[in-house]
Formats: sequence, C-alpha cells, structure tokens
Amino acid sequence: MTRLILKLFINNSIFSTAILWNSCYLLSNYIKKNSICFINNCCIFTGRNVALNLSFKLSRISFLRFSRLSLIYGLKKLYW
Repeated sequence: MTRLILKLFINNSIFSTAILWNSCYLLSNYIKKNSICFINNCCIFTGRNVALNLSFKLSRISFLRFSRLSLIYGLKKLYW
C-alpha cells in the first residue's frame, strides 16, 4: 500500500519538487528492503562473493591466477 502511494506522489505533478524527491528517495529504499530477488556480486569463474575486484568481476584468487598466466588483457607486472 505504501509503495502505491509513493508512486502516486511521483507521477502527480501537483506536488512540490521537495515532496517528489523525498518520495523518490523513500521508494528507492523501500524497493531495496522489500525486494523479491536479491542481487549479489560474485566472481564469474568461481562463484565466490568474498574479496571481489568489481572492475573485472573476479575474486582475489581468480585475479591472481589469471594475472600470473597473463590472461588479463592490458595487465602488466610492474618492475621497479
């Protein structure tokens, strides 16, 4: 019921912009808390969800393995 009321506030242009923005914020938080599906970041190779490198979507272990085999394009070992 609360979700429908917030959507009515958002779709109605009679209200002030502050009310529209607050209702958008509340609706986004409401959807995150009461969602049916759960989004979880995990590694695309191992399925681990701990210690992720989000730019490559790899776990720490997979990133080390592929970087040692130089299978990640554009990644070079830094020599000092």
